[in-house]
Amino acid sequence: MKQSLFFFTIILLINSTIIATKAAEYPFTEELLGVHPKGGLLYNGYNANFQSFEGAVDCGIFETGNGLGWSGALFLEKYIGNDFLVGLGVAYTDRSGELTVENRFPSRDLSTNQIVTITTENFITSSLSYIEFQPEFRWIALDKLINGPLRTLAALRFYIPMTKNFEQKERIVSPDNAVFINAGDVRTQQRDISGGEMTSISGFGMGLTFGVENMLKISDKNFLTQQLAFDYNFGNVTNDAEWSIWAVRFEVGLRFSVFNAEEEEIEYIPIEVEEEPEVEIIVEEKPEPPTLDLAITSVRDMKLNVGEELLATIPIVNAVFFDRNSSEIPDFYSTKALQDDNFFRGDPVENHKFIIPKIAYLMKKNPDATIIIESATSGAENEPEGLKLANQRASEIKKAFLDLGIAESKIKIQARLAPIYLSNQEFPEGVIENQRADILLINAPLQEFVDIRTYSELQGNIDVDVDFENLPPTDNVSIFNDVADTIFAAPRTGKYEIKVKQRVDVENQSVLPINTTARAGKLSKTETSEVDLSSLPVENKELTLDNFEAVLRFNYNSNDLSYDTKILLKQLTEKLPSGATIYIIGSTDILGTTERNIELANERAASTENYLKSVAGNKFTITTSIATTDKFSDETPQGRFLNRSIKIRVKK
Repeated sequence: MKQSLFFFTIILLINSTIIATKAAEYPFTEELLGVHPKGGLLYNGYNANFQSFEGAVDCGIFETGNGLGWSGALFLEKYIGNDFLVGLGVAYTDRSGELTVENRFPSRDLSTNQIVTITTENFITSSLSYIEFQPEFRWIALDKLINGPLRTLAALRFYIPMTKNFEQKERIVSPDNAVFINAGDVRTQQRDISGGEMTSISGFGMGLTFGVENMLKISDKNFLTQQLAFDYNFGNVTNDAEWSIWAVRFEVGLRFSVFNAEEEEIEYIPIEVEEEPEVEIIVEEKPEPPTLDLAITSVRDMKLNVGEELLATIPIVNAVFFDRNSSEIPDFYSTKALQDDNFFRGDPVENHKFIIPKIAYLMKKNPDATIIIESATSGAENEPEGLKLANQRASEIKKAFLDLGIAESKIKIQARLAPIYLSNQEFPEGVIENQRADILLINAPLQEFVDIRTYSELQGNIDVDVDFENLPPTDNVSIFNDVADTIFAAPRTGKYEIKVKQRVDVENQSVLPINTTARAGKLSKTETSEVDLSSLPVENKELTLDNFEAVLRFNYNSNDLSYDTKILLKQLTEKLPSGATIYIIGSTDILGTTERNIELANERAASTENYLKSVAGNKFTITTSIATTDKFSDETPQGRFLNRSIKIRVKK
C-alpha cells in the first residue's frame, strides 16, 4: 500500500511539472498588442523640509509624512524581442497623506497658576491625486514562476495634478487638561488652522518607477498579474515648499493578448522571373531642431493699489566683532559710504556688515550727534595684550569713521579689558562676543523703529502664448517675469495667464518695462511690455499691518528694557490703531541651559507686556509667547545678539 502511494505521488509530481511547463508558455512573441488594465493600493511617503506653503500657516518644520491611496491604470504593451517589451499607459493615482510636526511651548495652568510645557501636534492632511502618463520597459526575468513568467519593470512617469486640497489643524498632545480658547470662549483640544486648494502646486512633474510583476496564466492568451513597485517623484509638490513624494505600490490586473486576424491560405504557383538587383538608397534623416517661442497677447486689468503700511526698521547690532588677538577690522565689514538708506527691509544678520557706514549716515543726518567707541578684549588668558589691543581696535574703527567724513571732535574712545555687558566666557561663543567694540550713538536715535509709509503696488494680468516643438523630454518649459514671484510650468503649448503683483516707485518712474521669459534647457525667449503707471486707475487701501515685525534687543542674560527700547515701544503705541492686537515673542540665544533660556524668554516678554500696559492701558490686546523655531542663526555673534530680544508683530 505504501509503495503504491509513493509511486502515485511521483507520477502526480511529474504530470504537474509537465502541465506547469506547458502553462508557462506565453504568447508575447506572436501577439499584435497586449492590453493590461489594473488597479491597487499605494503606501505614500512624504519627505519634507518646510514651514509653510501658500495657504498654509508656519507652525514648525515639517519633515516626514505618509498615507494610503489607490490607483487605476490602463496599459498597452508590445513585444520587441529578446524577452523585452515596451509599453505606454495612463493612470489615476491617489497620493494623499498627512504631515505632522510636534511643537512645545510654555503656558500658564490657570488652575494651579504654574508654568507648564504644552505639547501640540500640527498636521497637514493633503488630498492629492494625479493623472499620470507612463512609458515603460519590461523584461522577462524568469520564464516560469508558479505557472507564468516573472517580469521586471522600469518606467518614466509624467504627471498632472487633479485634486489638490489640504486641511491644516492643530491638536493638543499633552497635558490632558490643556485646551485652545477659541472665539466666543469655545474651548477645544483641536482647532482648524487653514485649508483649501493648494494654489502653489506644481502644474507638471516627472518621476521614476521600478518593480517586479508575477503573471499567473488563466488561459492561452490571458494572465492575472500581481505587481509590486516603488515610485519616486522628482521635484516638489508645491513651488514654494521642499516636499517630495515616494510610494510603494501593489497592483492586481488582467492582461489580454490581441492577435492579427487569420488570413485565408491561397495557393500560389511560383513563376521564375529574373529580377534585376535592387539598388538600396539610404536617406539619412536629420532630426528637427527644438524650437521655443513666446508672444505677449495682452496686458490687462492693470491698476495701482495705494495705501499706507506700518513698518519697523530692521534691528541693528551696534558692535564690531574682531578676530582673536587682532585689531584689523574683519573683511566682512564694509567701510564704504552707505548706498541705500532704506532701513526697513533686509536681512539683519547680513546687513550687520554695514554697521560703520550706517552709523556714519546717522551722524551726518543729526549734526549734534557724537559717538563713543567702547572697545574691549576677551581677557588676559585669551588676549594678553589687554588694553593696548583694545585701544588699537578702537583706533581702527575711529580711522574708518574719519575716512567717511566724520569730524574727529565727534569721536571718543574708551578701552576696557572686558565689555560692560560681558558675555559668558564659559562658552567659546561668549569669548568671541567679548572680542568687540561697541559703538554708542549720543544725541541721535540708533533706530527710528516705527513709521507709517505710503506704498504703491501694481496689480493685474499678463496673457502669453507659448509654442514649442521637438524639445528633449528633460527640458521642461517654465514662464516667469520680473514683477511676479511665481515661476509657472508650461507642460503644453497654448495660452497662459501670469498674475502681476509688485511694489513700484511711482514718484521716480512713470513707465514700467515688464520682461516676460519662457525657458527650456538652453532655449530662452523674452518679450517686453510697458505699463504707463501714470494712466492706471488707483484703488486706495486702508492701513495694513501685515508687514510689521520689530526686533528689540536685550543685554546678555537680562530682561531689563533699555531707555532706547522704551522710547521705541512708546512710538508703537502712538502709531498703532486702537483695538489692535500686539504679539510679543520672547527669545534667547543658545548659550545656557534650556530651562534658563525658556525662563529668560518669558521674562523678556513679560517685561515688555508690563511696560506697554503702563503707557497704553487697555488700548490694545496683548499676547505673549516664546520663540521655538522662528529665530536668527546662532552661528554668528550678531545672530546671537539678535536672538537676545523680543519680536513684536501686530494685527487688527
